[in-house]
Amino acid sequence: MVIRMYYVYIMTNAYNKVLYTGVTNNLERRCYEHKHKIVKGFFPAPRTPHRKPVKLQE
Repeated sequence: MVIRMYYVYIMTNAYNKVLYTGVTNNLERRCYEHKHKIVKGFFPAPRTPHRKPVKLQE
């Protein structure tokens, strides 16, 4: 049996204080995906498309 560790994360964009939450088993990869807009569904509403999640809340 393989035991995997998962993380619950909360990210925010520094300008609008929009919170993004999620669960992942690879926190470094997930932060990269958020920052580089790799996976659909990570982005703010169309009114702020140029703002990215930039800060990991611990």
